[in-house]
Amino acid sequence: FGDPVVTQSARMQGLAGSAVASTESRAINDLNPAAWSMMTRARIEARLGFAYTKTSIGEDQGTKRIVKFGGASFGTPLWEKFRIGFALGFAPLTDADAETQQVDTLGTTTIKREGGLSQLYMGLSMQPISALNIGARADFLFGNLRSIIQTDISHGEQTITGVFQGEYSLPVVRRTFGFLLRLDPLFL
Repeated sequence: FGDPVVTQSARMQGLAGSAVASTESRAINDLNPAAWSMMTRARIEARLGFAYTKTSIGEDQGTKRIVKFGGASFGTPLWEKFRIGFALGFAPLTDADAETQQVDTLGTTTIKREGGLSQLYMGLSMQPISALNIGARADFLFGNLRSIIQTDISHGEQTITGVFQGEYSLPVVRRTFGFLLRLDPLFL
């Protein structure tokens, strides 16, 4: 269903998105759900990714500027006594917009892919004891992938065209559970 939409920093991506030992600020949709109970106030977040690419190969030059929406989320503490936190959000996961073309002596084949996968999520977390946070999150994954394969075969003065179109949809519910155990070196 496409290529991953990367909106995390290089450090977070290098840690498989876990952000363990990362000192960077973390967005709600990147956090272990158990960490939501550590929020001290309500947060509303939105993410945009910017990319600028400039290429030069011989006589060919190109510039590509992209702005991508990386998601939006809301999180808030619900009950201070048990440090219960709640979060919900939306984020794109994959992007499948691509086109390739192959030309040979028989003709031309063009392959187009469009679509992608997104997630809508919500969850709760709590701190049952001072050193332990637990959390659960439910993600509703949805999206589609549309593929178009067109082959043009030249035969003398004529061109024969064949087209295949396929569209695939994906509604899935995924559950994630997390915990954080904080060990204080003074008590070890």
